Amino acid sequence: MTSYTELPITLINNYIWDLAKGNIAGEVAVASTVWNTAIYKYRPIYPITESLAPESKTTPYILYDFIYQNRKSSTLYAIYREEATYTLVGEIPQIFYLKNFIMSNLSNMDDTAMQINNHSNSSINFKWIDCYQDDFILDEKRIESYKPKYITTLKICYEYTK
Repeated sequence: MTSYTELPITLINNYIWDLAKGNIAGEVAVASTVWNTAIYKYRPIYPITESLAPESKTTPYILYDFIYQNRKSSTLYAIYREEATYTLVGEIPQIFYLKNFIMSNLSNMDDTAMQINNHSNSSINFKWIDCYQDDFILDEKRIESYKPKYITTLKICYEYTK
């Protein structure tokens, strides 16, 4: 039976966080200079808006949103496609280190999909996952919120079956 509460982007978010914390077999936690995961009470990956982030004074953190794309129907089964945007919020160079960490772990297409499928116990089965950046570094912005922070964005595209 299909679960409508299980979102593919949530599986990707969980994988990134577990990878950063070292909660994946055979993987070492990311260095605290890249992302100090010990300082968070909650996973610092929040949907859409900073106002939903209970620990938004602690940086860096990730805001995300996703959109459904057209479904491919040229196969024997339905392949769903989505595109997500990660907005990384933090100080410089935090966001650059975090961006490098995410890019290197979500850009391996079918290898990334296989790793996330193995990590999650889900009815969602990723076919491929890719991560890229649309804009140049000159498009990084400084924002004023709880304290001055900088943002950068990454795009994550993926296809999956249910």
